[in-house]
Amino acid sequence: RACVHTKAQVNKMRQAGIKVLSFFVDRFSSEARTQETSSQRNHKDMYGKDATTIDLDNLNQLSKSINSLFERNV
Repeated sequence: RACVHTKAQVNKMRQAGIKVLSFFVDRFSSEARTQETSSQRNHKDMYGKDATTIDLDNLNQLSKSINSLFERNV
């Protein structure tokens, strides 16, 4: 399955000392804003602690998320 393969590759990169930044970017329906979709769950499973979900309708969230990830991974 693609998710299992991606997770394994991401883990190999981490083991090699590569820092991972991962964004799930979409325009979310009102339903998706209140509950996690299967795509979001897959993204979190593949990228773990480095997974960030961003709603394109909230640009303030985008800039905060990017800044936070860069600070954490410097």
